[in-house]
Amino acid sequence: MEKSYRTLNAIGWGVLFITLPITSMPLVSRLVGGTMVAPPAMIFLALITLFWFIPSMLRGEKLAVQNIPLLYFFLVALISAMASLFLEIPSFKLQPTGRTTVEALITLALGIGYFLTIQTWMTKESRLRLVFQWVAISGVVLILWSLTQALYWHIDLHYPAWMRLIQESLSNGTMFARRATGFAFEPSWLAHQLNVFYFPLWMAAVYTRQSAFKCRVWKFQMEDALLLGGILVLVFTSSRIGFLGFIFLAAFLFFVLQNHLIQWIKKRIPNPKKWHWIQPLLIVGLILLYISLLFGATTLMQQRDPRMKDMFNLETIQNGEFFTYAKKLTFASRVVYWQTGLQIFEDHPVLGVGLGNAGYYFKDAMPNDGWGLVEVRQLLIRDSSLPNIKNLWVRLLAETGLIGFFSFLAFWVTILWSGNYLHQHGSGLVKTIGFAAILSCIAMIGEGFSLDTFALPYTWLIFGMCVTATRSDFLMVEA
Repeated sequence: MEKSYRTLNAIGWGVLFITLPITSMPLVSRLVGGTMVAPPAMIFLALITLFWFIPSMLRGEKLAVQNIPLLYFFLVALISAMASLFLEIPSFKLQPTGRTTVEALITLALGIGYFLTIQTWMTKESRLRLVFQWVAISGVVLILWSLTQALYWHIDLHYPAWMRLIQESLSNGTMFARRATGFAFEPSWLAHQLNVFYFPLWMAAVYTRQSAFKCRVWKFQMEDALLLGGILVLVFTSSRIGFLGFIFLAAFLFFVLQNHLIQWIKKRIPNPKKWHWIQPLLIVGLILLYISLLFGATTLMQQRDPRMKDMFNLETIQNGEFFTYAKKLTFASRVVYWQTGLQIFEDHPVLGVGLGNAGYYFKDAMPNDGWGLVEVRQLLIRDSSLPNIKNLWVRLLAETGLIGFFSFLAFWVTILWSGNYLHQHGSGLVKTIGFAAILSCIAMIGEGFSLDTFALPYTWLIFGMCVTATRSDFLMVEA
């Protein structure tokens, strides 16, 4: 009976990881009330929580100390939500009833649920290997489907009916012209899951040369091919925030490899006089390499996305006309959302206005430039839903204030410390998951400028695996 119970739980986790590319399934949306962020992983998380996590807690399962900062942030979010009851919330579009706050707290609890439950299951390195294998399976399906979308569009300039039927059954979003969507709601969401989940795991495996699979072709492993395929998919998303997140990842990885290269050369040139001449040449060579990579990347982006053609026209910035520059790159509406969120934070700096409530203040706090943008006017006048800040970092400031922002930042620092600890002291896939957690944090710095939801599971799962791997008994448990 116990063996069957554990097998069913493992199957639940396997299906959860394999379905991660699906970010908003219509069937799940109907079950949970029409929310846009509705991955099928939510269903399996609920089952795992009910039949595995809660019984584990009742049996005395202990969680790592790194959970404390996150639970403290959740407490701050609750206090902020209760404090918002004493504010005069504007009745913009909807009469404030507390429902938006409750829904926002539920999405935060959902994210924390991913983070906590994975810690009680992934107690063996063999299970960590299983996770890497499941991620590889879902990654293969994701890459093939995304490249198929790109191939059909670039050949026939349209998507066939059977492809649209499959997409509509698995996603609430629509298929975009010239841009791969995968199984996500929109291309930027596909770029998001690549940057904060798939790329960190595959980059870490490539860097540490640790694979979840035994088979290799000469010196190449499965994750090498997955990483190259994922990068190709990212190009077809034409997501500017996605490119930014990947640039953060690539820059950090280059920085790490650069340090290894310099140390490797220095060990082979022990003569200080020779090193005195070689070091400047090496620095110049690296600078030229970075300039070449930057030029190549921007040229590719400009060819893929017409919106990027004015990216390096800095004349407007020099004249102090940043908003004009943003309009040329068609991200002025995002700037308006961010400015609005910062204004809300300025008005409520300590605890913010409560999770989910920023949309009510949007009209009063929005700068006048916003009325000149079609997208913003449509959002304020025609759309029935509340506006969205669309920036995780600004949202934290606006809705939880300085206390919430710095408590969440403390959790972030804890994850970075845990990842660095595993990378320095771990081995095998344990070392790999530590480096992946660091990469995911770095990618999220850029991705946070696009998405602000807590419900997507990607970073939560990597962080949870990283935290549980730091436990002293992790490697002592036999697989």
